[in-house]
Amino acid sequence: MGTKLKASLSAALALTMALSMGACAGNKKDDAASNDTTSQAAVRDTETIEYSGTLLTAHDQKLVIAGDQGDMEFETTAETAYDTGNLGQMYLDDVVQVSYHVDGDVNVVDVVKLVEHMETPLEFAGTLVELDKDSITLASKGLAVTFMIDSDTYTVGNLSKGDKIELTYLGNINEYPYADVVAVVEEAEETKEAEKPQEAAKPTTSTIRGIVSEVNANNILVGIDSAHAYRFGINTSTKVSGAATKISLGDTVDVTFEGSIAAQPNALSINVAKLSERRAFVINGKIAGVKDGSVTLDTGANKYTFSTDKVTKYLGEKPANGYLAEITYTGDLNNKPAASVIYCAKSAQDANKAIAKKAEAKKTDEKKADEKKADEKKADEKKADE
Repeated sequence: MGTKLKASLSAALALTMALSMGACAGNKKDDAASNDTTSQAAVRDTETIEYSGTLLTAHDQKLVIAGDQGDMEFETTAETAYDTGNLGQMYLDDVVQVSYHVDGDVNVVDVVKLVEHMETPLEFAGTLVELDKDSITLASKGLAVTFMIDSDTYTVGNLSKGDKIELTYLGNINEYPYADVVAVVEEAEETKEAEKPQEAAKPTTSTIRGIVSEVNANNILVGIDSAHAYRFGINTSTKVSGAATKISLGDTVDVTFEGSIAAQPNALSINVAKLSERRAFVINGKIAGVKDGSVTLDTGANKYTFSTDKVTKYLGEKPANGYLAEITYTGDLNNKPAASVIYCAKSAQDANKAIAKKAEAKKTDEKKADEKKADEKKADEKKADE
């Protein structure tokens, strides 16, 4: 049997950065300050410095960028300009360049420029139907998708036709996407009956455990860890048993289902393994700030600050800016919620650097190929003239 591939879904890892375009509250200029020509001249004469790296945090008009000189902190103002190119916005883990000047002990940003948007790997699961040195084709629910592969594609298990495969990919799924990681989830049955093309593969049944973070009449959302949350359909045939016959927010449940977990399958049965304590809820995102007595989480859509105390449990890595996190909390999410459990996983920064390196190598190869074609064309034209 293959190893289960754990890859981040785009909704969990693509965290949108909300950059403040306005001045800080209370940063008002009186008439005397605005007429201070000496101060304005001093600002104009200040040396402009450039620094490039990975954007780790952006909060409360502060930026932290990881570059060749390590993590550097910058402050933005109402005059800071943002160059986001065609993307229109910036994201955490993007590669950016800042032009800044030093004002006392503060690095004040004049311009923030988006250099490269770090694309988050997406996930696809299906049955392997074709395989060659340059591509792999998976079929799922009548849809066949071909992914490009090369020597840098990381493979888990021995690939054979009929295997159940999960992979992460980059690019548009309709335009020759690139397979970054390919893993065998379930090996093909080595029998003639299983190899008959007209015989459909039997649906597989799987069970996962997690905490219910959303529940309504038609579906539930179950958080598995800091990077994985899956939605399951429920209906009158879904059997609910265990500690309760009704599902509530914060309950720990075992969900049994058929097919791909990424396709929002219907839950065949749900076992309530543990009832919620004080109606606990679960939220996933990326750590955007750590202070004594609180932790701030960036979900991509919003930022929330959770209070912590001596009874808060910490699992995995120690909370730090940029780390993926799953926070179990009580109370109103928008009114001082309290964190009861904080689980942190290592930052996706290294993975994104590897993706950036691979993309840069691909661009270099394409450039060399174009140059070679141009040289060959010139040689042919020269030969024709002779």
